[in-house]
Amino acid sequence: MRIMVLGGAGKMGCIAVQDLAENELVEQVILADIDYAQARLVADYIENPKVTVLQLDSRDRPAFEKALHGVDVCLNATVYYVNLPTMEMCLRTRVDYLDLGGLFHTTRKQLELDQAFR
Repeated sequence: MRIMVLGGAGKMGCIAVQDLAENELVEQVILADIDYAQARLVADYIENPKVTVLQLDSRDRPAFEKALHGVDVCLNATVYYVNLPTMEMCLRTRVDYLDLGGLFHTTRKQLELDQAFR
């Protein structure tokens, strides 16, 4: 399984990257973050060959769409207001999606996409 952790260099994302890299069911963890230097520090600290680093700004829709090619799951560990556009991109590219939660009103909008994901 190939998993992208968007915001993987952040406080919660880096823990997710480390945990996923240690999971035997995971082939590759793509640590995707806008801050390449911080992402590289995280990957160097984890020292796991399954972890690859990708500088990515999810607002760059063509680059984000391209980066999701071949990914099985996208874990969004960024701020809550990125949840809905990230989820929509995953739906468009047929990539399973999860996030770390967020603001109630954003979550209600996300739930409207439930049937489309099924």
